Amino acid sequence: IIFYDLCQLRFSNRNFFLDDDYLVTTYTLLRSRVVGTPAFDAAVGLLLNATADHAVEDSSRRFGTGEEGFDDRRNPKIYALAQCAPEKTADVCRSCLNVIIGQLPNSFRGRTGGGMFGVWCNFRYEVYPFFPGRPLVQLPRFVERPPASAPPVTGGEEKKRNSAGKVLAILMPTIAVILAIAVVYFFCWRKRRPEEDAYLPSASDDIQHIDSLLLDLATLRIATDDFDNSKMLGKGGFGMVYKV
Repeated sequence: IIFYDLCQLRFSNRNFFLDDDYLVTTYTLLRSRVVGTPAFDAAVGLLLNATADHAVEDSSRRFGTGEEGFDDRRNPKIYALAQCAPEKTADVCRSCLNVIIGQLPNSFRGRTGGGMFGVWCNFRYEVYPFFPGRPLVQLPRFVERPPASAPPVTGGEEKKRNSAGKVLAILMPTIAVILAIAVVYFFCWRKRRPEEDAYLPSASDDIQHIDSLLLDLATLRIATDDFDNSKMLGKGGFGMVYKV
């Protein structure tokens, strides 16, 4: 088998058209490492998959070419090609291309060009046009997206977050101290309350105590021998005081 850019030649003493193995023989083309950014690798993968989809849908040739640019001057345009053996079905072509394009993360990371040539399919990409004619697939400029989990923070938002953090740092300890004092006071008050209640006379006790001091006149006359002077203890501003 001989691989040469856009074509291959193979001969054998058996009918290899019946083979189901996509990678009986492969040839890998690797360029030097010049661009090492993850954005470039992502752009290559996007372009190759789009070009492979076009080749799968091309029922007559199973062939596709593509072009993709970047949104800055540091990264050049990328050109890609993908093809399958014309007699293969769309499912076989897609499976074959998926297998070899799946080698991108392991074998082609950071490389400005490369390709993998298999028995039933192949792909290739470069930073210069290596195929004749206008690209069949043209993708818009690739723009690297910032991570969704870490949105950019502006200067005003950062100041607001810092101010809010300082306020919380002051308020939280103060609130915690107030709550602690309230809890301690509540438990101490609950603990002393039964003892204090024992010394506080109830309303019924007051009534009984006052009633016990009230005597009728007949009882007083008998107790004081009819208010005899011998029973008198003294005289005050409200009258005489007798011994009972």
